[in-house]
This record gives sequence, C-alpha cells and structure tokens, in this order.
Amino acid sequence: MDTDRDQGRETSWGSPVLSVLLPAYNAAGTVRAAAESVLNGTSAALELIIVDDGSTDGTRAAVVDLAADPRVRVISRPNKGLSASLNEAIAYASAPFIARMDADDISMPDRFEAQLAFLADHPDVVMVGGQIRRVINGQAESTSQLPLEHDDIVTALLRGQHAICHPTVVIRRSALDLVGGYWDYGVGEDWDMYLRMAEVGKLANLDQHVLDYTFADSGINATSMITLRVNIALAVRNHYRRTCGLDTLEPQAFVNDLTMPTRMKIRAESLSLGLYRKSLLAGASNKVAKSVLLAGAAASWPPFAVRRLRQAAHTT
Repeated sequence: MDTDRDQGRETSWGSPVLSVLLPAYNAAGTVRAAAESVLNGTSAALELIIVDDGSTDGTRAAVVDLAADPRVRVISRPNKGLSASLNEAIAYASAPFIARMDADDISMPDRFEAQLAFLADHPDVVMVGGQIRRVINGQAESTSQLPLEHDDIVTALLRGQHAICHPTVVIRRSALDLVGGYWDYGVGEDWDMYLRMAEVGKLANLDQHVLDYTFADSGINATSMITLRVNIALAVRNHYRRTCGLDTLEPQAFVNDLTMPTRMKIRAESLSLGLYRKSLLAGASNKVAKSVLLAGAAASWPPFAVRRLRQAAHTT
C-alpha cells in the first residue's frame, strides 16, 4: 500500500470533525475537481481520504500533490472494489462524522455545514443526505425530489426505489461502526447500509441541493443491472429478517430461494431502469430517442413510470 501523509489520525491542525471518503477508480479526469470541491467549499474541520483503487489511468498522479495539504490522505493500492475501499477509508478515518463523495461529482459550498448542523439539531438522525442536481453530458438537467422524512425514505427503499443518493450522505461514525460498515457482496452496498442504519436510528434528506451528480454511462449493462437489483432485493430481505430476529441470507442462498414471479419482477425492473438511464443520457438533443426509451421503460415496469409521473407533477 502506498499512502501519502500517513502520519496517524490526528493532523497538525487538530482533530477533524468530519472525515470525507472519496474512493476513485480510473477517474483521472474528474477526481481533482471533486476533491477540490470538498476542500474549498467548507470551513468545517475535515480530513479528506482519497483511495485510489488500483487505477491504471493516472488517478493517483492527478491528486498526489494534494497530500501536501494536512487535511488530505491519498492511499494507493491494487484494485479491491468499492466496498473494500470504503471500509479501508473508514478504518483510517478519525472524525465522529463520516461523509461520502464520488470521484466525478462536485460538492456544493457549505454542504457539510448544513448537514452537520442538521445532525446537531436532530440527535435521533444517524444519516442525512440531500438533493442532487443531475449533470448529463456536462449540462445541468434537473434537481432531485428525494423524500425528507425517515418513514418516507425507508418505505421507498423497501420498495426498491431510490430515496438517498450515496455520495450526499453524512453519517454518525458511532452508528456506522455499530452496523459494521459496508458488505462485501459487490453492488448494492449502499442500500444494505441504509437499511441497517435505519435499524439503529433515523434517516433524513435535506431539502437542499448539496451535490452536482454526474450521470454517466458507467458500464451498467443488462447483466450488471440485474445483479444490482438482485442485491437490492437481498438487502431488503435481510432487513426484514433482522427485524424478525432471523439470520441474514448469503447471496447464493437468497438467489436459490427466489420464486419465478420475483425473478420476473427483477428482470422487468432492470430493463425499465436500463432504458430510463439511456433516456436520460439521450438528453434534450435527441427528443425522439428519449421519448421512445421512456415509453419502453414505462412499458417494462409501469410502477416506476407512475412514480416518475408523480415526481414530475410535484415539481411543476
């Protein structure tokens, strides 16, 4: 492991209040701007932990000089995946609050002050996210309307609906330690963490734009989308099992237990979401393609279409 500024958990400028975790894989073109948006957009006492997850494109070179800032630690090592990178960064983190950041997003100024103030005013809340502005092909497209209250967030998560954006969250470290960090089953690590956090405290979102979220074709094809939806279903099932005092299921045991209707539902959801993502990437430049893709997404899984229409009506 190659660690820059590996000098213990307390820096020369004092103990941080917030540890920001920024995993990066082949993000040489965006990671520096993401890191600088964290460092320059807040007066909060923070540390920024950048984990270069075995990149091959010069990601480390793009940020290594930032380690001259006593707030920054840059870790480089062979590729292990996102969950491993996050758990490794948590092990290095020294602050009582943990924040997430992705390597291709931009954090808004004063985001962390607002989230930390919210947590101070709401001691029963263990994790708070916020609204995102979607950036597609370099253009700001729309702002999210994610639910604000705990019950609404959990209800949506249990339905398999996105209710929190992972790179927006600030988490109480004590609660994250209590639930054991992130699983090592691959994609869906955020969904599982949200539900386990909901078992020890409340979740919330600010009604405030806290992050510019780069919406890109990240290689989620039909097969990987199905894997994601299967893992989300596993996270939901294990949440119910924990609340009933039952042991959680391993992925293979869960897959073996899936009924045919559930398999068909997962495939339909995956197809719908895949077409919806493609429609967003089509953007305003190709209205015909966008309309066709949205129609396909609606036909593949109508419940998602109904929810999107309701959200659209709410914003008009």
